[in-house]
Amino acid sequence: MASWTLVFSNILNEHKDSFVAVKGNSAMRAHILEAIKDAIDSSEAAKDSCIMLSERNLQKAIYAYYLNFLKDNKDCKAEEKIIERGTKDRSASDADEFSEYDKQHKDTSNLKSMS
Repeated sequence: MASWTLVFSNILNEHKDSFVAVKGNSAMRAHILEAIKDAIDSSEAAKDSCIMLSERNLQKAIYAYYLNFLKDNKDCKAEEKIIERGTKDRSASDADEFSEYDKQHKDTSNLKSMS
């Protein structure tokens, strides 16, 4: 199985310079990230479940990929914080969703399932 970075290298390379050039502008980088995700999602290779990452993992993977090209330490740290914040935010919302699902679907007739 080929790495997702190899499969989508043409898309990643097409946007690399613009991502790196907007140093310190997280809003613009988020816009570029959306363009990259859209390009990847609309590609033929995105239909292959062996290659394609989940939406959440794809965003994180793209950010992590571009970290390799950032030269400024301050810029790298800012992007790393965005990645961490995105992971934490999503983890918290996922946990709330699972908790809500568990509450709604708990089998109260079986005492063993309530532990």
